[in-house]
Amino acid sequence: MQNVAATVLAQYAASPRLNALINSFNAALSPDSFINDFYDLIWNIDTAEKYGLDVWGKIVGVSRRLTVKDDFNYLGFSEARMDNPVMDDPRPFNQAPFYSGKAVTRTVDLSDEIYRRLIL
Repeated sequence: MQNVAATVLAQYAASPRLNALINSFNAALSPDSFINDFYDLIWNIDTAEKYGLDVWGKIVGVSRRLTVKDDFNYLGFSEARMDNPVMDDPRPFNQAPFYSGKAVTRTVDLSDEIYRRLIL
């Protein structure tokens, strides 16, 4: 309800208590702030946050949780090294743990900004 003055009978139009009650009721039920918040937090992908980005992620088929290979160095010997050394080359004794044979991965939750960039 936007124009509440038109809904009050003329004999009660001068009542400050009734007008205050009707105006506060109108402000409480006004959908304007809800519509603005919905647009900003969910619908508009440039300003969406947590839940809104999760909804967009489901629409485009991208998860916020990203599984990545762990960059962990394991015990190894010099013949296993690459010609050009890289970060995940084997390490000598007392510098890295033994390899257990299991592929080590970890799951990372993306922040809102990075997740938005991934969705776009």
